[in-house]
Amino acid sequence: MVNQNMRRKSVRYSHGNLCVVVKRTGLSGFVQKPQIVNWMDFCRNGIAFVTNLKFNLGNKLCIMLTIDDVKQEIIEDIIGVVKNTKRVQDGQYRYGIEFDFEANDYMKSDVVRNGLMSIEESLKNIIQRLGKRNKSAAKNSS
Repeated sequence: MVNQNMRRKSVRYSHGNLCVVVKRTGLSGFVQKPQIVNWMDFCRNGIAFVTNLKFNLGNKLCIMLTIDDVKQEIIEDIIGVVKNTKRVQDGQYRYGIEFDFEANDYMKSDVVRNGLMSIEESLKNIIQRLGKRNKSAAKNSS
């Protein structure tokens, strides 16, 4: 588990072409249909998203992350735990998810950690490029 203070201090990215798909196991053991959610922020330790789906604190979710930047990166079967929830508007809920690196051997693997770091790096690069573009546009308009 990630230290709470360390998690709060880590840089969170909130812009970029990241696609987030979430599914969970239903009460009867059947896996529910995967749903695309609107992500709010991301770091290698977790993600926040908004959806009309209802989850409870402690629910384990299976997450697929896809990002298209210089190259496409896809990471499937990421296990996350709902750590906080808040009703926002129009029947939508905002969830804070912490990735569970102890959930299984796959989550403990370097493949998962390296994939999450790669997505984080891609988001960082996108933000840096946007910042340069915005500075250049402001400079040209003056």
